[in-house]
Amino acid sequence: MLIECPFCHTRAKLPESKEGAKVRCAECSKVYRAREILSGGRKPATGNNSGPIIAVIVVCVIGLGAVLVMKSSPSEPAPVQAGAPKAKSKPVLEELPDPTGWDSEQVQFAVEIHERAAARNAEALARLIQADQLQLVGDNEDRPAWSELDDQAREARIDNALESLLDTGETGTVAGWSPYDGELVKNWESSATVKLSATPHGGGTAKRVIQWELVRVDDEWRAIRWEEWLSEAEKLRVSRGVEVVTLSDGSVVVEREPEPLEHLEDTPQEVRDRIDELLVTMLDLELTTQGSKASRELIEIGKPAIPVLLTHLFENKLYNEEDSIRANIAVVALREITDKSFGYQPQALVGSALGTTEERRMSSVRQWFAWWHRKGEAFTGLPEMEEE
Repeated sequence: MLIECPFCHTRAKLPESKEGAKVRCAECSKVYRAREILSGGRKPATGNNSGPIIAVIVVCVIGLGAVLVMKSSPSEPAPVQAGAPKAKSKPVLEELPDPTGWDSEQVQFAVEIHERAAARNAEALARLIQADQLQLVGDNEDRPAWSELDDQAREARIDNALESLLDTGETGTVAGWSPYDGELVKNWESSATVKLSATPHGGGTAKRVIQWELVRVDDEWRAIRWEEWLSEAEKLRVSRGVEVVTLSDGSVVVEREPEPLEHLEDTPQEVRDRIDELLVTMLDLELTTQGSKASRELIEIGKPAIPVLLTHLFENKLYNEEDSIRANIAVVALREITDKSFGYQPQALVGSALGTTEERRMSSVRQWFAWWHRKGEAFTGLPEMEEE
């Protein structure tokens, strides 16, 4: 594409993929964004009046050419001196790197550490870290300062840092991961924060974001901390054991392993006793009328009844049809309290007409526990409907 400097109007050619990139004009050194222009510098005129306008322009050009010919000197033009050096052509423009992107020196420094770690070059890695400022993952505030360590302790700290960089196991974030994108998140005169997006060296669809803390020493960058970066939502998910699971039919769900739950701390003892009593009545299949009343009362109690109902789902192993019916009664109560539903419910036996599978049925229970651990604390009950 053809671009033009808006300051000195020098033109140059640039690949179309570079449209919008920042470039520096080699003539006037001004920086501007590359935008395509049409040949001639402006769009062609439209409409029926273009013919007369072109005719007038042609006449003017012919007349001007005639005047120039009449005023030109009859002498021959001066011959070009043999062997005279040709003027060197210089680049018309210079594309500027993104100062906060992949090409920034801080990002490329972090990329170099990944490359050195993948090559198992411990000697080079030792030169790329700042030992006296290391902040290894797992350090606590009580760790001794570098000045308080003896030589043996200092060597051990450096060795721990190198082991972290060279770790290719599940906890490793450097040697086994290849960066493909990065950004400079924070930048000060003597320190910087970089985030690199990476994929495993061995291939696969997994992705990680590794955050690097850098310091500048003697005009060179050094690393002092590196770890996998997690969003607040991801931190909460990890801390609560919640995981995203893809089922065999391609469904993507959020699950957590079931476990027995205690009553909520702020539930009064008399309410706890009543919830336990109602649950027993509700699940007694011979007490049809009383069971229905107990279920309605549990639903009215609301949130304080949820942990007990979930605990029943954990303890109910679904060995037979009666167990499935009891699990269904508990799920119905949970749905009424929360207005939530998680795929197939565990009410039907495997191979029944409803198409329930063991995977789907157990996933339903795990999805209930994932919801409770993710959002149960914030759940306050269903909003009351206003009467018209």
